[in-house]
Amino acid sequence: MVISFVTDGKLTDIAEETDAVFIAPDFLGEVSYERERANMSKLCLAAKYSAACSVVFGAVTVLGAVRRRSAVVAQKGKLVTIADEVYADGKDGFAGGTLPQTLDTPHGKIGIAVAGDMLAPGLLQYFADAGCDVVCAMLWHTDEMTEVLARAIAYMYGYHIAVCAPGVCFCAEPTGTTLTGRTVKPVFSYGYREQKRRVRTGGKKSRADG
Repeated sequence: MVISFVTDGKLTDIAEETDAVFIAPDFLGEVSYERERANMSKLCLAAKYSAACSVVFGAVTVLGAVRRRSAVVAQKGKLVTIADEVYADGKDGFAGGTLPQTLDTPHGKIGIAVAGDMLAPGLLQYFADAGCDVVCAMLWHTDEMTEVLARAIAYMYGYHIAVCAPGVCFCAEPTGTTLTGRTVKPVFSYGYREQKRRVRTGGKKSRADG
């Protein structure tokens, strides 16, 4: 799977061979369901860019007084789903969603972890049990521990963690190393080979074909 990150660049700079694009939250910005119901401008834009590949946009979605950190997911020119942050505690003004979301693509299965979901072991295990090859961690900010956490998650659960945030993107491999390292390039692409995934069963690691 070849994945491109857009952290603060232009979508026109994405490599042609890209299979999936992860786009930082500041691109779509705030998406109001009420305004989109009358004029599907931002959601239609997301669908437009998915004609040739799968696309995941970070966004803040708004319905009345309820605000959520979300990921807008599109594929084959159509809106597929909107994945909300599941484990939001509401203390920072953002409500939580309900169910975790995954996306099947011709090149592998993608799990969607939004903001604080990257800290939720139950959700991370869910993605492993669902057979995800890569988990897109859509974040609004990062710090010096984000990469360490991503490496630990990738090693423990046996899938790639692709972190996308404003100005920052990187991927951690199931070996526990970072594939790209931290970067502030506006557009960055990488690919990885299909390989056997570790899955955790009963608290012990085993092998399963990915």
